[in-house]
Amino acid sequence: MRQQCSGGYSFILFYIIPIFLAAWFSGRTAGSLTCVASFVTSLIANPYRYVIHHYAHPSFYYWDLSLEFAYLLLVRLMFSTLKSQFDTEREMSRIDPLTNALNRRGLLELITYETAQCSRHDRPLSLAFLDLDNFKTVNDQRGHDEGDKVLCTVVASLKKTLRQTDTIARVGGDEFVVMLPETDAETTGELIHKVQAHLQIAMKQHGWPVTFSIGIITYVTPQCSAEELIHQADLLMYSIKNNSKNGILHRVIS
Repeated sequence: MRQQCSGGYSFILFYIIPIFLAAWFSGRTAGSLTCVASFVTSLIANPYRYVIHHYAHPSFYYWDLSLEFAYLLLVRLMFSTLKSQFDTEREMSRIDPLTNALNRRGLLELITYETAQCSRHDRPLSLAFLDLDNFKTVNDQRGHDEGDKVLCTVVASLKKTLRQTDTIARVGGDEFVVMLPETDAETTGELIHKVQAHLQIAMKQHGWPVTFSIGIITYVTPQCSAEELIHQADLLMYSIKNNSKNGILHRVIS
């Protein structure tokens, strides 16, 4: 690392690239190990017997080594911190800040992935679109803070009822989507009826006059886009919403 390149730049700059790649793509531990490997490589490339005569005293040599190793660690820390902040910001851009469910952007990304997986392996994919009936009444009569409690309670109830492989997203003010990967029509129907029952219990416990209009779409082998999948479930939901409300409509597409 004390070896000089043309232009007078220290050869230590050469080690920044592998440290960056390791810290950014493989994590802090890999970045630290790359720092050590870079430092050892530098010592091998610049043996003590060839370098020590450039120093007035051996202690200066060891001090220089310490500074160079500390520099590499600081570089690793900088890259790791930047990567951590980048990941946090990216994750937050996919999360609804009120309910901590996915937002529409995060849902579209996940549906796109799951659609490709289910299509490749010839497996079904189901999607349920939930709209809260009479939610505006809660906001108007009890205030928006109470409305926020309703939304958070809906997500909490969904998390308790659904499986870990299922996904919950808030795609509108009082609209939610539940994605059920690798789930056939029969299992989907049973699960969503169970979801609706648990949601109704949660609403009654708090005295909220909220019911649920739910449209479900099951693709035996999904071939459409994420937007189209959501749109199909949305249309079914509105068929319920525009009639009696508080119901479930399920369509299966081969």
